[in-house]
Amino acid sequence: MIRNRKWLVVIISMLVFMFILLSAEEEEEKPEYVGYKKCKACHKEIYDSWKETTHATSFQAVLDSTGLDDPSCFECHSVGYGEPGGFVDTTETPDLAGVQCENCHGPGSLYKKFSIMKDHEKAVASGLYEQTEEVCLTCHTEEQSPDFNYEEAVKNIKGVHIIPEKEE
Repeated sequence: MIRNRKWLVVIISMLVFMFILLSAEEEEEKPEYVGYKKCKACHKEIYDSWKETTHATSFQAVLDSTGLDDPSCFECHSVGYGEPGGFVDTTETPDLAGVQCENCHGPGSLYKKFSIMKDHEKAVASGLYEQTEEVCLTCHTEEQSPDFNYEEAVKNIKGVHIIPEKEE
């Protein structure tokens, strides 16, 4: 009799555990920042071009002008400042300092795989930002960049990076 009770308890416990697992809502995976080093692996030519841009050196420009005393600059001059997994400070998250890939292209964790990146539609569905003037205007506001001209900016590889020809 006692032996049957033990089995009954085990079976009921397993059923409760399975019910909990099956009824738990599947949590949607949230995109996370990965930093330029992950992008560099597949986009070496773009990375090399980006390293020569004003975006790549923008964090140093903030340090030279305000130091670390004005964190309001970090929103545009670092990756994901104020967001989960984004830039915290130069000690905790030094690889997220500066204007990098994910400032313009969005957090890369969900689209960084080659199998996704090779299909532009899949990449966009996985969080890759389409490059539009609106993306640039999140930082290049009238107040911060009164002379910003999107059409001219995307032509200037010293401001952005080389833009590869799209395959038809």
